[in-house]
Amino acid sequence: MTGEAGDSPEDFLFVERDEDYERRAREEAEFYDTPRLLNIDAEMPVTDAYRNEIYTGAPDIPWYETIQRYGSFRRGCALGAGGTNQRSSILELNPELHLTIYDISTGSLAEMDRDLAARFPGRVTTEAVDLNFVDLEEGRFDLIISSGCVHHLTNLEHVAFQINRSLAPNGYVFLEDYVGEAKFQFSPEKRRRFEEALDGARRRHRALKYWQVVWPDLSDWSYSAFEAMRSDETFDVFRRYLTEVDVRAGGAILGSIMFVRPPAPLGEAASIGHAVLRRLVAVRNKLLKWQLSKSDSMALLANELIPIDREVSAARSLTPTYGFAIYRKRMS
Repeated sequence: MTGEAGDSPEDFLFVERDEDYERRAREEAEFYDTPRLLNIDAEMPVTDAYRNEIYTGAPDIPWYETIQRYGSFRRGCALGAGGTNQRSSILELNPELHLTIYDISTGSLAEMDRDLAARFPGRVTTEAVDLNFVDLEEGRFDLIISSGCVHHLTNLEHVAFQINRSLAPNGYVFLEDYVGEAKFQFSPEKRRRFEEALDGARRRHRALKYWQVVWPDLSDWSYSAFEAMRSDETFDVFRRYLTEVDVRAGGAILGSIMFVRPPAPLGEAASIGHAVLRRLVAVRNKLLKWQLSKSDSMALLANELIPIDREVSAARSLTPTYGFAIYRKRMS
């Protein structure tokens, strides 16, 4: 760990820009520059409503619809591109807000430019930057938001320090993210509880009979280079650098639904030609995407998991998956 020149002694780095890091940073950017058929956490009304309940207490109110309750904001930044619909809602609900969006992926930023510039002329700026080494102007922002980004960062102390420094005295930070185990390396107890719940759901619902959970394997990593680097440390680090207003977390069991996979609708035979195989795989992937995001089977499974999740999350015996926190500037 090394401190940066001119910064607080506490503003230190876990990783530096050596050759290995630069290679992985390029891989991270390329991962999100490339359109993907499957999202790690497919959106579903059932899980979205439950997550809203965890964050705001109301199934129909997402976290970003609470921002305007805390004031009228003019100078905001978003750490991570996030989703277009989410950013659109934030700009609509906060009509005086100008939003600067930072992300390592130029492809994601181009999407923001394309989708938001026409709807909100003069109110959106994008900047390609590696947030692990971001340098934010002191006192510049009265609103800082981040959704699904911080769990990709390793220099959490540096980022939290920069956020606090760039926050105006009357400003707020809204953080929504995955706060579960780093690199998705879940405890044996969490795996056991989830697999038991999945087995029960498969017995009760024929549509789920052949669905399986595929736990992430470090030796066969299929996610982005920076995925879930220090995710389970996020809240601990941020509370050292910022003043907590509210912190909410849950989804200890339900969060693992993102690793459940339906049976592949098309088999793959080693003897068929490569061209045919590529076509079959393309069709299979499209079907998998549809099944993961649209099928009633996932909703069935989510409804089975939510009562168990309520019990486990309330007991705080397992690490939560979903986290939402609001912060203010720490003045000392």
